[in-house]
Amino acid sequence: MNTEQIWKEHPTLEVVYVTSDETAFYNENDAKNHAKGLENKSVEPVYNPAHLAVDAKLVEGNDEPELSDFTKAQLIQFAKDNQLEVNDKANKPEILASIQTQMEAKNQADENGSDASGGSNPQE
Repeated sequence: MNTEQIWKEHPTLEVVYVTSDETAFYNENDAKNHAKGLENKSVEPVYNPAHLAVDAKLVEGNDEPELSDFTKAQLIQFAKDNQLEVNDKANKPEILASIQTQMEAKNQADENGSDASGGSNPQE
């Protein structure tokens, strides 16, 4: 069964776990148990795109969505999109705090990098 069919049948479901033979499970442990019998034992979470979509009102109003308004699945996807590391087994507040800490550190590093160069181009 493909994930599109799963999202149609279970629209409130945020994530399924897919094994290397493309079998989808609602429970990660079930997927891992199934994967034990496969040559490739990988299990990947696949997130429901309906839960990842940004609220249309926020887009139309040109307001930045607040990370605190994101669902857990949206936060995990945001972290992946921004090359941040989060524990997808953590709860939403823990994931949010981790993202915010990493984003602040990244912003500080960017600011310090531009200040250190004095704004000049060394190739000039």
